[in-house]
Amino acid sequence: MGRADAALPLLERCRDIVAGGEEWFGLTGLLARAEGEFAASQGDPESAINHLSRSEEIFRTYSLPWELAGTLESWAKAAYAKGDQQIANDKIAAALAIYRSREAGQPWIDSRAATRDHMCGARGSGPSPNIFHKQGEYWAISFGGAEFNLKDSKGLHYIAHLLRNSGQQVSSVDLAALTNPHAPEIAIRAAALNEPGTDSRTDLGDAGEILDANTTKQYKHRLEDLREEIERGQRTNDPGTVEKARAEFDAILEQLRAATGLGGRGRRAASHRERARVMVTKRIKAAIENIRASNPTLGRHLANSIRTGHFCCYAPAQSGDWRF
Repeated sequence: MGRADAALPLLERCRDIVAGGEEWFGLTGLLARAEGEFAASQGDPESAINHLSRSEEIFRTYSLPWELAGTLESWAKAAYAKGDQQIANDKIAAALAIYRSREAGQPWIDSRAATRDHMCGARGSGPSPNIFHKQGEYWAISFGGAEFNLKDSKGLHYIAHLLRNSGQQVSSVDLAALTNPHAPEIAIRAAALNEPGTDSRTDLGDAGEILDANTTKQYKHRLEDLREEIERGQRTNDPGTVEKARAEFDAILEQLRAATGLGGRGRRAASHRERARVMVTKRIKAAIENIRASNPTLGRHLANSIRTGHFCCYAPAQSGDWRF
């Protein structure tokens, strides 16, 4: 009796248990993994990957890291058998990242590293490539041989784009457009014009004055009315009227102060460029902090190498090889 023949009755028994209403989702994840491994052993890689994908989804949903790592290893083996070495490399790297993040024993990690190198055809003892690769809702990241996963975020998309375009200045508006499905015209215009050294193509102006002239005039008239109400309430000893009128007076006065600049000129609402600069800078810095928590060395490298502002740029002191 072959291994597949021996495994099939056990697999069918697991199917019966799950079909009978077993509610521990870890079991359904293990069953999906077993189905995937069985399909791979039968030479059906497409079915194997479908089952393994389901297993990964279950273990991620219910935060079962060790089970997830096992599924990623099984997926790597199935991908290798299919001849897809890139997927095999990504999955085994993600599994290694889980083992390292959970402080598994070093021999345990090293044995899996050796498996990864064997599966992906690694040769020689050269430095490991740096990886910044998106896998579904996660990013598989490797730097200096240390691997980890991060939940997807807009800041990681911006960093990946800068890494791909090392040494080039990229408008913060163009970066914002990468993750903004409601601004396709920005990306189209940027791609069509491609004018280096200028951001006029992506400057969509501002939102106009915070308060227009008519609204400002009405506010000032209302302030005069409120002054009279306050004085009248004070004369008639009506503290309720005074308190209500003063609260409205202070609120309108604050609005006028916020909308008026030097010389009484009206301030304009934040420009498109400025909003993009603030948003992109904030998200890149947040992403770097998340990276620093998992890999302090890479966090420091990115903090020192990425410049943010109206134009952003990844300019490392020494060029490196990044794979995406």
